[in-house]
Amino acid sequence: MKGSAAVFAVIAIVMVSVQAWAAGSAPARLSLGEKYSFVFISDSRSGDRVYSKIVNALVKRNPDFVVFGGDILPKMRNEDHWNNFLKLSAPIEVPFYLVPGNHDIEDERSEEFWRKHVDLPGLETHYSFTVGDDLFVVLDSVEPKSDRMITGEQLGWLRRTLDPGKYEHQFVFVHHPLFMWKGAFHEKESLDRHPAERDELHRLFVEKKVEIVFHGHEHGYRRMDKDGVRYVIGAGAGSPLYHGFHHFILVNIDDTLIRAKVVDKEGVLRDEFTMGSLPNKDER
Repeated sequence: MKGSAAVFAVIAIVMVSVQAWAAGSAPARLSLGEKYSFVFISDSRSGDRVYSKIVNALVKRNPDFVVFGGDILPKMRNEDHWNNFLKLSAPIEVPFYLVPGNHDIEDERSEEFWRKHVDLPGLETHYSFTVGDDLFVVLDSVEPKSDRMITGEQLGWLRRTLDPGKYEHQFVFVHHPLFMWKGAFHEKESLDRHPAERDELHRLFVEKKVEIVFHGHEHGYRRMDKDGVRYVIGAGAGSPLYHGFHHFILVNIDDTLIRAKVVDKEGVLRDEFTMGSLPNKDER
């Protein structure tokens, strides 16, 4: 190989490696201590220009990792679309945890495509990871045999994984919201399609003291509290909006205190909330 061609090949390999780390690889444990931050984003498909602005805005906040709530691909099992997502996501150079959405997986072939293109913990479609004393759980609401339900083996795994006696904070990420509202674009097309299974899942979150459940799917922003669990829809990473505004959610953890800021694509703060409080100095 000639010199110039060899240099080009090395540069190309480095670029692909960075993009692969940023958009499809993340460890099962992060050692970040009691103070760290992460960003939640979701639903970028068909919105490249907005997604690029979201990515550029969020990297300026220097999060320690990013969780993407699903709907990456305009067309599933499409290599060009996946490579485009890698290219657009390249500025994110921290661990990037992906949640499968209904535009990413709908059958066994698309599920296999997903597994081939990511390097995530566990089964890669549903898994958990830890950050210090905190637990992060990713659920798969598009599993081909139980679409829009968390049931069977996955529900059993979730029961065994959540443990309020072991973890300071517990966060859950699932593409489809549990609770929709009258007039929502995806009313009866999320986990509310199966109310009995949805309610069982909610009761588990309450029992296991999950603090926040993050969703995508319903393009826009909304949050609600139910029985002590905060449900947050943050589907504003580029897809056409049904309501609200394009955005990302920056979450700062400081020991027992959670601070969240909802920031639009221009970097403007649009909402914020806190949960918990800092312990007394002599308790820290």
